[in-house]
Amino acid sequence: MRLIVTRPEEDAGSTAEALAALGHTSLIAPMLRVEAMDFDLPDDSATLVITSANAARHGLARVPGLGRRRVFAVGAASAAVARSVGATDPVTGPGDAAGLLPLLLADHAATGSHYCHLTGEDIVFDIAAKLTARGVRAERRTAYRAVQADVLPDDVASAIRGGSVDGVLFYSARAALAFERGLEAAGLAAMLKGMTAYAMSKRIAAALAAPWGGVVAAAEPTEAAVLALIGPAGSEGEKA
Repeated sequence: MRLIVTRPEEDAGSTAEALAALGHTSLIAPMLRVEAMDFDLPDDSATLVITSANAARHGLARVPGLGRRRVFAVGAASAAVARSVGATDPVTGPGDAAGLLPLLLADHAATGSHYCHLTGEDIVFDIAAKLTARGVRAERRTAYRAVQADVLPDDVASAIRGGSVDGVLFYSARAALAFERGLEAAGLAAMLKGMTAYAMSKRIAAALAAPWGGVVAAAEPTEAAVLALIGPAGSEGEKA
């Protein structure tokens, strides 16, 4: 299949490579542009928490002495980026923020630590608030923001216009909304009936409003689950 990846440029390449390994081709349409924001550094004793790779790039990377800090990462991908910017042996969660919370509560019970959640401007699951509600000292620092794109890249619009796109991958609701607006602005909304939307969660799938040919949601909010929806080229999981 020919698929569109809507992730920010920093992350889209790895997804395109994963799709290529399954026998699919990709076009990149970054519907969010990530920008670093100034933030107050957490105190030296706080355990750091990240729930995205961008929190590692724009948050952890700016923390002095990161190699000496305890770090919890939401999943394997964010843990890998955390290590690449200097974190030592981050604790790796199950891939979603809600699943990371029990690990943090267990860690607090064992260590008495307090926590600083490095996030983007918009978040779905506020770990700091959840911990605070349970009597655990925690704070949130906003390290970056994601700005929505206004238009589709020319090569992407051309491919959609030519009817050669089978599906689009969405890893955030904001990217999904931006893509639909860009498609409408390009006068290509009618082409959606020939494409499938592959959403990382039911919440993202529910944000889609246009008349897609099909909308499917991953069983869990991980890239592996999205790729499982698509499957290898020629498999039963592949569908347009």
